[in-house]
Amino acid sequence: MFKKLLIKDYKNTSDPAVRTRYGTVAGTFGIVTNIILCALKALVGVFAGSIAIIADAVNNLTDAGSSVMTLVGFKLASRPADKKHPYGHARYESVTALIVAITVFAVGVLLLKSSVEKIITPEKVTVTVWTFVVLGLAVMMKIFQMITYLDFAKAIDSDVIRAQAADARNDIISSSATLVAMIVIYFTGVNVDAYVGIAVSIFVMVTSVKMISNPISALLGVVPSKETVENLKSIILSRKEILGLHDMIIHDYGEGHRFASVHAEVDAGSELVAVHNVIDGIEREVAAKTGINLSIHLDPVDLKSGERQTYRALTEKAVMSFDNEAKIHDFSVCDEVRENEKTVTKISFDVVEPFGKHYDKEKLKEELYKVFASFGEEKNKKFRFIINIDDDYCQ
Repeated sequence: MFKKLLIKDYKNTSDPAVRTRYGTVAGTFGIVTNIILCALKALVGVFAGSIAIIADAVNNLTDAGSSVMTLVGFKLASRPADKKHPYGHARYESVTALIVAITVFAVGVLLLKSSVEKIITPEKVTVTVWTFVVLGLAVMMKIFQMITYLDFAKAIDSDVIRAQAADARNDIISSSATLVAMIVIYFTGVNVDAYVGIAVSIFVMVTSVKMISNPISALLGVVPSKETVENLKSIILSRKEILGLHDMIIHDYGEGHRFASVHAEVDAGSELVAVHNVIDGIEREVAAKTGINLSIHLDPVDLKSGERQTYRALTEKAVMSFDNEAKIHDFSVCDEVRENEKTVTKISFDVVEPFGKHYDKEKLKEELYKVFASFGEEKNKKFRFIINIDDDYCQ
């Protein structure tokens, strides 16, 4: 409901302008609400002499600063590509999310320090009805913030707004804990103010460390989602001219700035211009349906050579015996000069190495020679193997 009222064309989240409006509204909403909460808590905290409430007020002030960073981050991310940054500026969102997470951690450290000092030198805490009113209002406001941020983050898949939602959840817990502490002090006279502050600060620091992982992963580059990979494959392989594909790489520079490349296998006997037109059509379809800028490299496959098919089958048998998770592609066969009355056949191919495994080329060649030995004797041939080990960037 909130986004429907304040964000024009809110359902069109693939539009960079709409995405920016989401960030602008989220940032402005956070600035206004957190400044109000900070002022109210500061007044009540100073009057009550409560370190937990004052720390909560400082936390809200920091949240307002985080919202400013969110606002700035979305504005920077919406800037168009330029000569120095041809892939756009969308990763500013991830940078902003990282700054927000680090800021939250710093607040946790300061809160821990203040709470420990309060234990060493305790002070009397005065609780009034206004203490409960303000803290109760703060909890309700933070619940509303969290729901709003989660809704926005889901709509545009934004790490920075997701980080703000996590921070709002932290604030719900910290404000609730502070409220409970005030109730205990009011009814029992036992001053648990500083101890609650320590518990909350530790929770805030632990949560902020978890918040840091998403933007760091986005900046380093992560494996694309299975849905994205399968969607690309289904579009490419829907054309009868495409026999198979491999070496798919997807680079994500933020929403609206995704680039991909892939090797597509085609019949070596196909007419080049006709196949090129098919490839152009695939690239346009992918751009229209997914927003991904795709570049396709053609790999010709000789379908007429029965001997090549035999060699490939033997090679796959050897590779599968070496590791049943391995896959091969870019398979080619070339007869070379005769050597000792035997024809030397060169077989080259790429083998995809799953992450976490480290293939030994020489051991793989041993397995190949073993499989090809009897066949070579029968055909009076010798074999040489050229192996290139590939990483799988879209596992």
